[in-house]
Amino acid sequence: PIGVDCPECGKPLSERKTKRGKSFFGCTGYPNCKFALWDRPIPEPCPNGDSKFLLQKYSKKDGNRVACPNKECGYTRNLEAPAVAAGG
Repeated sequence: PIGVDCPECGKPLSERKTKRGKSFFGCTGYPNCKFALWDRPIPEPCPNGDSKFLLQKYSKKDGNRVACPNKECGYTRNLEAPAVAAGG
């Protein structure tokens, strides 16, 4: 489990792999619940209230970003890189 519950049945989501080795995130209630995502869910609610979690996405154009899974919402922001201590 990755700390995010399935929006369809409420059971935890977990990281799994396809037969070809690609990672995806699916409901632990499978086969009764077939909810799945390609993007990593983050246990942080959408600030607009449209979802109980956000998705971590990556594109060559935008880099790492966080977005609401509800396409009508349109919420997105850049994913902050981990802070690095200055001065070493």
